[in-house]
Amino acid sequence: MKNKKYIWIVLGILLVVILSVGLIFIFNNKKQGESPALKDYKLTFHDDYTPGGKYDIVLDKEENIQVTETRFCSAVDCPQSAPKEVSINLTGENKKYAVRFIRSFFEGSEKTELEIYQQDLTEIQLQTLTLLLENRDDLFSLVSEPYEHMISYDNGNKSFFVYQNKDNIKVKRINYSENEEAKDITTYDITFKETNQKIIVDYLEERFKDSKENYFFLDSIDISGKAQFILNSLSYNDESYLEKADKFMFEISNTNVKCPTVYLYIYNDKTYEFYHTFQDGKPVDKKVGTYTKDATSILKNIGTYGKEGDIIYSLKDYNGKKYTVSNSNKELEEFLKDIPENLESCAVYGD
Repeated sequence: MKNKKYIWIVLGILLVVILSVGLIFIFNNKKQGESPALKDYKLTFHDDYTPGGKYDIVLDKEENIQVTETRFCSAVDCPQSAPKEVSINLTGENKKYAVRFIRSFFEGSEKTELEIYQQDLTEIQLQTLTLLLENRDDLFSLVSEPYEHMISYDNGNKSFFVYQNKDNIKVKRINYSENEEAKDITTYDITFKETNQKIIVDYLEERFKDSKENYFFLDSIDISGKAQFILNSLSYNDESYLEKADKFMFEISNTNVKCPTVYLYIYNDKTYEFYHTFQDGKPVDKKVGTYTKDATSILKNIGTYGKEGDIIYSLKDYNGKKYTVSNSNKELEEFLKDIPENLESCAVYGD
């Protein structure tokens, strides 16, 4: 009897141990599978303006975003403004992106409050933060649009964002009001024929080849001639601009005229295009012709002539390099005499 009682005691102890271990295992697994506890985050942004200000951005557990703006004053004994509170009303994917953006500043940190300064932000971070603070749900998709590569640039009086996802290209054009404030966005997909689509994809791949970032903010004035044709094709959704992208040599305009400037484009196949009429910033009329003189000698010898002369020209070559030249350049003067277009005329612009 004693042996049988001893056996039951041992079995009971073993059962308790097994149950305890099982409960601990289940509890730990459940704890590991749980989402991390949601937190309130406060991100304080200081701008670089004078006198400047700060923005306290609070993201609560329910993913509501509240901003308190305080403007400072640079005058002596001038008090700062009363804090102004604004609820950020972004929607859909814009809201999701904004929440991820705010949380990204706290990744890898136990902190729930941080201060950031404008000079420490990347261009895309500053763009995102600016649109968030402006509560621009209509424009926020400019930064929330998914992309492998993105470039942004101005072309005339328009701004453009180009998004690449493999061979798919999407463009968003910012439309401005009469007082030059961003008004709304026009979106379109680039659906050129395969060879032209490849020119754009190859250009983007080359531009990002050695870049640590997957975005660029370009100054379209200082890019190469070929790139200008590519950007024009994207800006105007017109693949005809790509037909002469590889043939471009230089463009030239007369800086003496006191009116909108006409442009002469010279190509290496002995042809030229003379742009003189524009509508909404886009060339809508041009004259096309041929020339017989040697255009390559102009670029080869451009540094041997001075800049003094009766007529001053602005010349931009295929690499995007700019030159100031004049009619003292005999090769250029003889070349222009061979072309029956008037660089002293005024361009026509329509709204």
